[in-house]
Amino acid sequence: MDSDRSRPTGGTGLGLAIAQAIAYHHQGSLTVKSELGKGSLFTLQFPCIAEPKLLKNFPSLKR
Repeated sequence: MDSDRSRPTGGTGLGLAIAQAIAYHHQGSLTVKSELGKGSLFTLQFPCIAEPKLLKNFPSLKR
């Protein structure tokens, strides 16, 4: 476990709330997977929205 992330003093708890608000306002999602004694994995996912004229520069994004 990263010692910077498990300080004895803890944090304010705002980081998760802010991340959740950002995900919500961008039609994204926030998921959490936790294992006792191992830690937690937080995943933010956002939809990919591209202008059709920009897709020519990124062929892998074409639908």
